[in-house]
Amino acid sequence: MVFVHALNPVAFSLGPFSIRWYGIIFALGFFLSYWYIARRVRAGKLHITQEDLDSFLLWLIIAVIGGARLGYALFYDRTLFTSLELFKLWHGGLSFHGGLAGALLTAHYFCKKKRISVLHFTDEWVTPAALALALGRIANFVNGELYGRATTVPWGVVFQGMEGARHPSQLYESAKNFFIFGILFWKRNAHWPIGLRTGIFLTLYGMLRFSIEYVRTPEITLGLFTMGQWLSLPVFVAGMYL
Repeated sequence: MVFVHALNPVAFSLGPFSIRWYGIIFALGFFLSYWYIARRVRAGKLHITQEDLDSFLLWLIIAVIGGARLGYALFYDRTLFTSLELFKLWHGGLSFHGGLAGALLTAHYFCKKKRISVLHFTDEWVTPAALALALGRIANFVNGELYGRATTVPWGVVFQGMEGARHPSQLYESAKNFFIFGILFWKRNAHWPIGLRTGIFLTLYGMLRFSIEYVRTPEITLGLFTMGQWLSLPVFVAGMYL
């Protein structure tokens, strides 16, 4: 038995404008992250003010979206740099690894300015980040994008415009991120050394993303590995170091 993907990526329309589920879920991820961190600030787990959090979140949104778009263009489609298509985010094309780089650079600048530990700061953020990423992959599934390789497994999905069933690799990725979130949330109040939560997040993400790439339709393959696998290797190594 296979499933036919028949989900409408448009949630509703307002005149000539279409509001897509991807945008709604993307915004929900940032909202839940803000809500979680705000509670941690009030509980004294993160020593910043509410005003600091509000300011950081604004820059984080810009850095994640900008980094994800630039990362996609740099690693997957450099022709975007030669046209205004680079700025048309609604046409799709975001890279997790680019978004991660943008988030880490912004966190480093913020923490240096506030004179707080970068790793202590990221230790708090990786928990809601894992949840936001899990929701984001569900949004990819709704959009019918980033599907996997052809398969005969019973849970294969037939996506529009594709012949035969495919691995629902978006849901695999979502499950991976929910798994990481579950571990980090379960131990959110454990007295772990600074940097350990960040290290667990990076290690598990890098390792599991590398594995899932074997059933995901590769956008670019370089030698033995896909681009996604090459980019996940330094994430895994950094996590193991921490």
